[in-house]
Amino acid sequence: MNEFLLLGEIIFMYALMYVGCSLFGKKGLVLWIFLGYMFFMIFGNSMISIFGLPVNSGTVMYATSIVAMNMILQKYGKDDLSKIWYIIVIGLTLVYGCLLLVNKMTVPSNLVNSIYFDTAFNIPLRVYLGLILTSYITIHFNGYLYYEIRLMKNKIWVSNLLSVIVYGFVDTVIFSVIAFAGIINTMELIMLIIMVTILKIIIGILGTFLIYKDNKIN
Repeated sequence: MNEFLLLGEIIFMYALMYVGCSLFGKKGLVLWIFLGYMFFMIFGNSMISIFGLPVNSGTVMYATSIVAMNMILQKYGKDDLSKIWYIIVIGLTLVYGCLLLVNKMTVPSNLVNSIYFDTAFNIPLRVYLGLILTSYITIHFNGYLYYEIRLMKNKIWVSNLLSVIVYGFVDTVIFSVIAFAGIINTMELIMLIIMVTILKIIIGILGTFLIYKDNKIN
């Protein structure tokens, strides 16, 4: 059941991203990247099961953000990479700070499920720090990689394929080790890294058509 829901989520997220890009251009893509990181920070600490293996909640929207980044790189170049990273850092910091404040509040148990309230907004510091580090490495390294491949090959599918493969592995390893090492056992961590990496690569490859569509290349 989760697998069908996951497929539906991928289709829905790419449809939303395409609408945002069509209506707002580069600003819509930057907003999508921003929301992808915010969404993953809030939900990425929890797990869902896909084919019996663990996957971070929020992975789909987070993974589509790399396609949004590649769309920016393909059409506008790499001049805005640092600006995008600053936006992400400021956003992550503000949201994390707000969640810390919310987590300190007490809620009458007769009004809301207090257990759910306590856990829903309890974002570990290591998740926040992991996203800050991975966002810097991913945005700048992937930006450089995609742009250089684009200059050498000038083929969208090659640039996107290679960048999402490298991104999927590097981003997942760094974040998972920072966020979960010592919390889950080594085998579970390895399986998490493998499954999330594969999922990110698949989602990234599926997004290739959006880059072609945005650049009106047949």
